[in-house]
Amino acid sequence: IAIGNPFGFSNTVTTGIVSAVNRGTRIGTREYRDLIQTDAAINPGNSGGPLLNIDGDLIGINTAIFSGPNASGIGFAIPADRVRRISNDLIRFGEVHAAWLGLGVQDLTVDLASALGVDYGVLVQDVKDDSPAAKAGLRKRDVIVEMAGRTVRGTRDFRAILVEFTDGDEIAMKVIRDGKPAPEAFRVRATAIPEDVAWENFCRLIGIDVADAGSGAGVVVTRVNRDGRAYRVGIRRGDVINQLGEKEVGDLKDFQGRAARAVKAATILMRIVRGPHWYYVTLPVS
Repeated sequence: IAIGNPFGFSNTVTTGIVSAVNRGTRIGTREYRDLIQTDAAINPGNSGGPLLNIDGDLIGINTAIFSGPNASGIGFAIPADRVRRISNDLIRFGEVHAAWLGLGVQDLTVDLASALGVDYGVLVQDVKDDSPAAKAGLRKRDVIVEMAGRTVRGTRDFRAILVEFTDGDEIAMKVIRDGKPAPEAFRVRATAIPEDVAWENFCRLIGIDVADAGSGAGVVVTRVNRDGRAYRVGIRRGDVINQLGEKEVGDLKDFQGRAARAVKAATILMRIVRGPHWYYVTLPVS
């Protein structure tokens, strides 16, 4: 049962079935995972409305539809468990505290799986020093095959499971090391992403380096990756960024703090100054 205000028609109720679970899809610049798929009619205006079961229990929040010339009856909702975790973070902290483990993983190719003696899982390609993963004993070349009691067949599974946890949660992992199952599960206690790591992620995601512009004027762009998101929206070397989000940027430290928090958003607003002119751009940073 989907409830919402499609096209301004308030308090509209539609019904259908749960067509599938654990769906993944890309909407605009953002990728969604582990969604509920339903054929209950969902249209613009339904987003944010509840998806209920026959007993009136909340099972999800309507969020998107699959659109196309021949598309019909394909709607998606964020599962209630994830909504609950996110809403609890927003109530307690005013922002979402995503789980950070301090490791990088990649999918296994057929050749990699054969070389490592595994059938499935994700390969640990990097473990940051002093991170939760390092403290738990995880190493490069480990293969994670299970998290929180759920099978991990690839990075999609890994991320779908990780998003259900938050700062302070403990995640049990089963690992294949040197071709053999580790005798005990590794227990990794997640933390909030450190500001320096979030800053690195921000620069990597949008593809720029910056320096202090001086006199409280913001930051000046010193490098732009031609394959990055910043280049695609017109940002160039020598541009000055004096606003990030809703507030003006004073110096490099101010920009770094705001940028570190911005990686939790879907998009971020920037004001760019070039010579005597200025303009706004929005960048996807999720």
